Amino acid sequence: MIISDTLASLVGKKYGRIKLTLPYTGSQRTLEGSLTFFISAFLVCFSAFYIFGIISPINQKTLTIELILTYSLITSFTGTLVELFSHSTYDDLTVPIATTMVIYILAMIT
Repeated sequence: MIISDTLASLVGKKYGRIKLTLPYTGSQRTLEGSLTFFISAFLVCFSAFYIFGIISPINQKTLTIELILTYSLITSFTGTLVELFSHSTYDDLTVPIATTMVIYILAMIT
């Protein structure tokens, strides 16, 4: 998720026009940065789930492409929301914790 956070920051600062001001976060977010976070997080999650779920399922059951898409959407959406609502100082900590918990819950469900 550090890739997504960095890309969101770069795109938000350079191309961000629609400001999302949340007083308790201590920073100003942009819609463009948040969309960048979501898209890049989806691509990273999809790649990881695909590699470890289909190509090389080490000690786990093989995932279908539908499950990979669903897991990637849920995980990237959760990461985007946590990043958006987290204090700017703590989002590097809260995003990985939240997304790891979501992945753990998804793994327990299936």
